[in-house]
Amino acid sequence: MEEQGMNGQENGNGVYGPPWDSDFVDRMEAAIAQLEREGRLSDRAVDALVVGKHAKIRAYMSWRRSQASGSVAVLEPPASPTVEAIQEDLSQLESQYEGWHLELERLWELDQTAPLDEQRELRQVTLERLLTKNLQQQERLKPQLVALAAREAMTRAQGHHDDAVPTVCELLDRLALAIAQVQDVTQALEAAIDAQLDPLFGLVRPDGQPAFDIPGGRVQVQRFLVGLPDGWHLMSYLYNATAHPVTQGEFRTAMDSLPSTRPLSPVAVTTYLKGYEL
Repeated sequence: MEEQGMNGQENGNGVYGPPWDSDFVDRMEAAIAQLEREGRLSDRAVDALVVGKHAKIRAYMSWRRSQASGSVAVLEPPASPTVEAIQEDLSQLESQYEGWHLELERLWELDQTAPLDEQRELRQVTLERLLTKNLQQQERLKPQLVALAAREAMTRAQGHHDDAVPTVCELLDRLALAIAQVQDVTQALEAAIDAQLDPLFGLVRPDGQPAFDIPGGRVQVQRFLVGLPDGWHLMSYLYNATAHPVTQGEFRTAMDSLPSTRPLSPVAVTTYLKGYEL
């Protein structure tokens, strides 16, 4: 019997409690009695044996223990499922399905050789119902597993991304400082070379020509940059017509254009997860 509404023990928020329907109680008590005889009674074992909603089965076990101890059961909302919990539920369902299907196949084989048997026929009907119910439960759980795995993966990725934002910003600050230092050092190097050559510029040969044909600071610095692998890119940056020392505001504007300097957008995360909503 499928549980329906408040009269079926569910309060609308996934929390179950008495009164319990008789069919459910019969199935639960039969499973409990079997497991007690086998010496392996536990909530998990009952959950694996009884076909029904996991939250309701566990709530019944909690209520049953409270009745035995004379206390009042306090039913808390079930904890949020995890990927591991759903995978375990699926594994149990698959194991149940395999066992029931093997039993059903054996009964089919008996049908070919043994006389008609009402109990065997009833067991076949029961097994077919259990197998159908089992597959329905698996089909409900599989999309939940995919959605929950996506959410957990997104949570991990978002945390990893956002934790790295301070490191990215720190390295960008260092890069901005290094660029500013390149500009400052370039100008200082030009000035140092010019100062080095200044006394030589006044010396001339007897014919009146400069005594030394040595290029000035800017030319030598540019020659150095061009001599580097792909150094002309750097020279173009430092010596184009609009070149100037970069300001703090310009650095900030450039940094603000980078997505990695900010935490992931909550809207983008929500949009991604909506694709997995059931």
